Amino acid sequence: MKMNTKYHIISLLVAICFVTNGITANAQQVDTQILSFVGIGDVNQVNNTTLEFDLTIQRNSYIWDRWANGTFQVKISGVADDRYTDQKMRVTLINGTSQLNPAPYQNAVLTNYTVTPRVFPGRISITVLGPDEYLDCKVVPLDTTIRIGRFRVEMLDSARLGAEVTWVTPVDYYQANAYKLETDSINAKQVKWYNANDNVEMRNYARTRQTGTTTVYTDSFKVAPPPERCFELQPNSFVAGYLGDRFVNVSWATLCEQAVQGYILRRRVINCPGMKPSELEFYEVRRFGPVYDTAMNSKGNTRTGFPYQISTPDTVDFRAVTYEYELSALFFDGQRRYIDTTAIRIPNSVISRSFAGPNPIEASSNSDVNIYYTLDDRVRLSIKVYDITGKELATLMDKEIKPRTPRTHEDPKDDVENIKWHIPDQASQGLYNVLLIAYPVDDPSIELSRSVIKLQLLR
Repeated sequence: MKMNTKYHIISLLVAICFVTNGITANAQQVDTQILSFVGIGDVNQVNNTTLEFDLTIQRNSYIWDRWANGTFQVKISGVADDRYTDQKMRVTLINGTSQLNPAPYQNAVLTNYTVTPRVFPGRISITVLGPDEYLDCKVVPLDTTIRIGRFRVEMLDSARLGAEVTWVTPVDYYQANAYKLETDSINAKQVKWYNANDNVEMRNYARTRQTGTTTVYTDSFKVAPPPERCFELQPNSFVAGYLGDRFVNVSWATLCEQAVQGYILRRRVINCPGMKPSELEFYEVRRFGPVYDTAMNSKGNTRTGFPYQISTPDTVDFRAVTYEYELSALFFDGQRRYIDTTAIRIPNSVISRSFAGPNPIEASSNSDVNIYYTLDDRVRLSIKVYDITGKELATLMDKEIKPRTPRTHEDPKDDVENIKWHIPDQASQGLYNVLLIAYPVDDPSIELSRSVIKLQLLR
C-alpha cells in the first residue's frame, strides 16, 4: 500500500510532543475528532459453510473528502487459525457490490481501485489499492457511508463456521486506512503538510491550533452489531388438517427467513390423562434432511418467504384425542428456535354434518331432494330412506367412500358431498327419515357414526 512515509513520521513526532506537553502544567485543552468509521455490517450466514458481510467506510470529518486506500483484516468466529488456508477457505468480492467500481490491478499508474481479498494464517485480509492522483479518488460526502464491497467466505473443507466477523487486533498493527486532501496547512504560510496526491494515514495524531486547543484526529474501526435474523411466519399459517384414515397434513408459510437450515416437527397428545406418559410429551415426528423429509429443508434466504408442507401426511395412532404439533427451526450456527404450535382433534364421529334440501319439499312428478353430508374419514357409508312407520323405502348408497381433501373449511361447500333421492309418485305427504350410518374401515373398535335427517314432504 502506498503511504506518505514523510508525513507519517512528522505526525508521530507531533503526537509525541503532544504527549510530552500533556504532562506539564501548561497542558492544553484537547478536542478529539473522529475522521471515519470503517464498519462490518449485514452479516448473513448463507449456510453452515458460507457467510457474507459488508465492509463500509463513513466519512465523519471535514479534514478529508476523498478516500485513498486501506488494508482491513478480520476473523470469523468458530474458525480455528489453522483453517485459514487457500485449501480450506475461499474469500471473494461479490461482483457489483462495491461502490468503488474496482478494476483488475495493472502494474502501472493507478487510475481506479483494486480490491483484493486474501487468506493469511489466522486472518482474512482485504487490501484496497486506490488511484495515484487525487482527482481519480472516490469522493465521500460528509456523514455518508459507502460500501467498499460485500464479501463471501466459503469453507472448502465443509466444516462449520460461525456467524460473527471481528477485527484482528491490535488495530494499529493489522488495520490501515488512508485518505487524500487537495490542500492543507499548519496555519503557517508557505508550509504544507503534504501534497494533494499524497496518501494520508488515518491514525491518531495531533495538531495545535492558534487558539491553543490541541485537536487529536482519530480513525475509528467498529463492527456493526449482529443483525437481527429476518425470520417470521405468516400470521395463522401454521395449521394441521385432518385428511381421514388418521392422516394429518401440516403446513406453514414464512414472511422472511435467513440462516435457516431446516425445520423440525414434534407432536404430543393433550387433554387426555389416561394416555401413557410418553404420548403426553413432545416427540419428534419429522426433521429436515435427505434421510427424514427434504420438504422441511429451508428453501433459502429470502425477505419474501416461502410456503411449506410436509411431504407425506403424518399418521397418528389414536382417535377421539387432540394432537398438538410444535414447529421449530434450526439455524446454520446450531441454534434452535421455537416457532409456533397448532392443535387438531382426531374425530370419533366421522359424519360431521348432514342436511337435506329443499326441506320441506313440495312433491310432484320427477321431484328430487338432495341429501348433503360431510365426512371426516374414510368409511363405508350407508344412506337409506324410511317412512314414519320405519319401513325402508330406498337405499341411496352403501359403499366405501373417502372425504374430500384437503379439508380447508374456508368454504362449507368445499367439504360437502351430496346424493339425490328421487321421490316416488306414490309417496304420501308426511315425515320421512333419512338415516346415514358410517362404518369405520380402519378401526373396528370405534362406534358407528349415525345421522338422521327429518324430511317433510308436502303435496
